[in-house]
Amino acid sequence: MRYCLVLIFIISYYNVCTFAKPIFLREFCSGGNYTANSTYGSNLNLLISSSLSVFRSVVSVENEHRSASYGSDPDTAYGSYQCRSDLKSKDCEDCFDSVTGDILNKIRCPNSKQGILWYEECILRYSNHSFIPIVQEKPVFYIVNETTVSGNRDEFNKTVAGLMDKLVRASTLTENSHQFATGEANFTASKKIYGLVQCTPDILSSDCKNCLSRVVRNLSECCHGKVGARVLNPTCNFRYELYPFYESNFVTAPPPQSSLPPSTNEKRKNSSAKIVIAIVVPSVIAVLCTIAIWCLCSRKATRKTKQYDSEYLQALN
Repeated sequence: MRYCLVLIFIISYYNVCTFAKPIFLREFCSGGNYTANSTYGSNLNLLISSSLSVFRSVVSVENEHRSASYGSDPDTAYGSYQCRSDLKSKDCEDCFDSVTGDILNKIRCPNSKQGILWYEECILRYSNHSFIPIVQEKPVFYIVNETTVSGNRDEFNKTVAGLMDKLVRASTLTENSHQFATGEANFTASKKIYGLVQCTPDILSSDCKNCLSRVVRNLSECCHGKVGARVLNPTCNFRYELYPFYESNFVTAPPPQSSLPPSTNEKRKNSSAKIVIAIVVPSVIAVLCTIAIWCLCSRKATRKTKQYDSEYLQALN
């Protein structure tokens, strides 16, 4: 039965992760408004619904990024889309569908000529002016966990800064880095700090390094002693937490198997476990599939932004 409970937990966790809705973080709308049925509005809709969606077939999993334009001056619509480089293509497609749906349905930046939308998994930006490959570090938004770390705060801040510096260097070390890096550092014997940095791949590595370095230098202003925080701007972003929040590329090797044959009691236990699994697992899968279908229907019925009591937003314009 112990094996069944473990298997049920794994299946439940997989389904929750698979059907989780992309998490909206922040939006920045500017440039004034365009009128309904205007040429720019039509170009923007076509840009988002067709031109940018081509990324699905032409961009590799390691660097989900796409930039495009649609129309002619003075009504050209420019756009770019970037997914977190550690995510699977399916997760990137789900985030793309969410962010484009929010724009087309006027949920985010309704009728704004320019907009930047940050989600947990991706970023989409559009404008009536070309912005590639221009480095833009404002607006900047801080999302900070209000909990203060227990223990030596100075040592914690020093460890965070050291980890971020290491990730900044790693993200721009080679072309294969894609200006993205994740990593961890030991804070205590039982606690680790996990970090992630990323830049838009259309800028130079030197610009990426400078953007991230300036953001890291401002850590003391926003996040001194906080157990988790992230900084968002149009060109680069970073995040650190006391728990793993990114997809790991490493596979844990299975433990070595014993060379001794299983005993008779072990065989009976294994046979019993297999029988119970054969009965329970299909029932669990059926229930989870029903829940998943209900969740998908609920997603279409409502698109409310998720709120977190432990986080607050601060903007520096």
